Amino acid sequence: MFHTCFVYILLLVTACSCGDDGKCSFDEDGAQKCACNNGFSVKDVEGKKICEACSCGDNGKCSFDEDGAQKCACNDGFSVKDVEGKKICEGGKFIRIL
Repeated sequence: MFHTCFVYILLLVTACSCGDDGKCSFDEDGAQKCACNNGFSVKDVEGKKICEACSCGDNGKCSFDEDGAQKCACNDGFSVKDVEGKKICEGGKFIRIL
């Protein structure tokens, strides 16, 4: 009497997507990472990471906080201003000319 042994292998595949504006990968622990295109930053939406448009202008770096609100880290000499409902880094260093 021969017994046939079937081995079933369950392959769990986790989808990885950051949207159309970034590239997705996984870190060593299996957590999703997004490398967003210029002008986009990682945002957590309903537990999923996506790349969403985010800009503070040419003088700062844009990101999103835990609540999804845009935040700007401005370069030295610049500060965050609300312009037409968007946050941008404005200002600059002034030179006094005599």
